[in-house]
Amino acid sequence: MTAGPEAVRIAQLLLAELGLTPDDLISTPPASIPTIAGYLPLVIAAAGPGAHRTYASYWRRVLGAFGDRRLDHITATDIETLMRDVIADRVLRANHQAGQYTGQHLIGAVRAIYTRAVAERAKDAPPV
Repeated sequence: MTAGPEAVRIAQLLLAELGLTPDDLISTPPASIPTIAGYLPLVIAAAGPGAHRTYASYWRRVLGAFGDRRLDHITATDIETLMRDVIADRVLRANHQAGQYTGQHLIGAVRAIYTRAVAERAKDAPPV
């Protein structure tokens, strides 16, 4: 898909307003994004006792699956695949619900990681 002349003009105006050139967009390295292994200890330290009790085992699974990967290199498909693996490996108890809560807890644990990451990035972002 090719941008029309109006879209190109709007982009040029926006770049000029921001004081940027097209080369700035290419040459500026992305902000440092941590790996799961580097970021998860911060999440765990900030978590309350209830979150820690609920999510600790799931955070260990996330660390084992994605520890060396940057936060922005984990896809929704990766998370869903891990969720299916966690459900398949769950301990069956008399009151099990076919892994429904296991899957929900894994998603909650991942959400806690990314919610904190987004909040931290927003804190460090320059005002608009």
